[in-house]
Amino acid sequence: MLKKGWLFLSAIPRIFHARVRLGKACPSIGLAVSDAWPDRYQFRRLPYDLALARAGARVVTMVPSHLKHLDNMLEGIHVLVLAGGESVHIKYTGVKGHGARDENLDRDIFEFTLLDKAAQAGIPVLCICRGAQLLAVWAGGRLKKQDHRAWRMKNRFSTIGRHAWHRVVVRPGTRLWDIFGRKPVYANSFHRQMIADPGRLRIAAVAGKEDIEGVELCGERFVVGVQWHPELQAILSDVNQRLFKTFVDEARRVWQA
Repeated sequence: MLKKGWLFLSAIPRIFHARVRLGKACPSIGLAVSDAWPDRYQFRRLPYDLALARAGARVVTMVPSHLKHLDNMLEGIHVLVLAGGESVHIKYTGVKGHGARDENLDRDIFEFTLLDKAAQAGIPVLCICRGAQLLAVWAGGRLKKQDHRAWRMKNRFSTIGRHAWHRVVVRPGTRLWDIFGRKPVYANSFHRQMIADPGRLRIAAVAGKEDIEGVELCGERFVVGVQWHPELQAILSDVNQRLFKTFVDEARRVWQA
């Protein structure tokens, strides 16, 4: 664990040096995060920044207060990432969260608007954890509370002090299969809600027989959601970094079109 931590820290200067060297000569990715503590501070967003910068992108942070100026912001954005964070509000899900502090209605409104505008403009989107859940609700699906059975909590769900890993099975014929192929994908989970019905999305990855881990929109536009947190593993896992590299390649295609 200490060796992995050192590798993570030693890679940070190299990544930011590459980011400075790229400057504006690279695609811009809008990273939608919460404006509540601790998400509004850089350390919470750092793993996303590192994974995307390592893949060759410039990151523009987007928060709910940007809603009034959203059209202007999107003029310089090539793709969007919806990050993890609070549970989707009960207003949209009917699923009770862990109290008011675990929900952020302003953020939900902001990110549903982002998804609407992305659909209208054909902007590719990558959705992570909460983002994947929000995507499913936007696509007409529904969520459920995470299963608190002792075995599943021990083997599938991580906490701040304990990291649990489980195998994700990617389905052939999906965009995620094109990214990961037969490579084993091991995921962490911090979510309090789960996708029960993906709506218009197709299921691209599962854990076990019933837990939805990956969803995507059929068609040419890149719209993918994963239930785990690949950004926390990307700097030490080429498999998870591959997701960000593929997404940045898509951003580059849009940027150069």
